[in-house]
Amino acid sequence: MAYRVKLNNLEISCDSYADLRQLLKDYADTKNPARDNGQVSILRQEQSIKKLVASLQSNQKKIFMALTSGAIKNDKELRDQIGVDTNNALAGTLAGLVKNFKRFGLDPSTAILKSKKGSGDSLMYEYQLSADFLEAYKREGVIK
Repeated sequence: MAYRVKLNNLEISCDSYADLRQLLKDYADTKNPARDNGQVSILRQEQSIKKLVASLQSNQKKIFMALTSGAIKNDKELRDQIGVDTNNALAGTLAGLVKNFKRFGLDPSTAILKSKKGSGDSLMYEYQLSADFLEAYKREGVIK
């Protein structure tokens, strides 16, 4: 059975699964030759976190710092933190925070966790930073 893979718009056929695995391993090695058991990617993430924190302004920084405690914060607590009355205003600040995550190569969907509680008039959103992100943040030395 032939295995086909497309790398950089080039279709390559392999005769066996072992050949395919070796091809993908070799390809990964050429894309990042300095890789050392994932240490480079961790270092790059921590540098990105440091740059992210340094770039945050005003309300985005207030929300980010409120979430770094590791506690779950609801939408009302975050609105009070930045002094706005509506979730629309909060959403604008959160959108800016998400853009900054992306700007520094961080995945906001795995770092900022959002959940919905209740329904109708009692609908409330809860936010928190993921445990993995908080661990990387702590390793960076920004918080103890």
